[in-house]
Amino acid sequence: MLSRQGTMSPQQSTASPQRRTTSPIREASTSAPLTDIDSISTMLKQLVEMNLRQAVQNSSSRDSVPTEDNPQENRFRAEEIGFFDPYLSTSRAEPGEITQLGDKTYYRDTRTFLDSAYSIDRTKKRGLVAQNLHTCLRGTAQQWYGSLNDEQRSQLRQSLDEWSTALRQHFAVDPGLALQKFQDQSYNLEDVWHDRHPMQYVNTVLRYGNALEMDVYYCLLQAHNKIHPTLRQNVPCPEKATTQADYVQQCEKNWTLWKDLLKTKP
Repeated sequence: MLSRQGTMSPQQSTASPQRRTTSPIREASTSAPLTDIDSISTMLKQLVEMNLRQAVQNSSSRDSVPTEDNPQENRFRAEEIGFFDPYLSTSRAEPGEITQLGDKTYYRDTRTFLDSAYSIDRTKKRGLVAQNLHTCLRGTAQQWYGSLNDEQRSQLRQSLDEWSTALRQHFAVDPGLALQKFQDQSYNLEDVWHDRHPMQYVNTVLRYGNALEMDVYYCLLQAHNKIHPTLRQNVPCPEKATTQADYVQQCEKNWTLWKDLLKTKP
């Protein structure tokens, strides 16, 4: 209100003007051209799609990688991998690169032991398996580790690759011995009677073949030809595309049949 002199009253001069607020969406809808509204709508759709993709990726990551809340990730148990004893006597456990001693799994072959270690490593906290792998060593492998100095042991615990290099170098099979063992392997009726699974036989042949850097196909042919004819007649001859696991599966399918046919020893 104006005073008689034409000036504003004190109340009017000190009062702050009311601020006009308008919703961004309302403002955009009333002032922006139609093309701008279409652009905003497109951007919102892209943001929603991007957020959905990110949510799916985060969910997949949580499913495949153990989280800090999972105690299994931070706990190491040697039994999960098995024990490495390259010269484990056949008087204590069955022959083969993988065998059982009581309720525990033992490895005579470096490669299969390391395969197991790498497999468990993928489910554990980074570095946990490498730092504790020495607890899986037995027999001569344990003696070898005990002969190392602190610096060498510390180097091994850096990564599984360090373990792999050291174990493969130290426990590599002598080529001459590997060739002799490769040629001597066979699977006969006596093996069935003594409950020696064909998987143990095939794996042993491949162990010495790998030491000689032989082709898998040639190793499987050798294993097939050294199975007793009575047993071999129901096992398909391996082809070039046949894997070790495929051939072992074919042999294991006949295991029950072989046991039934050979219930009585001659």
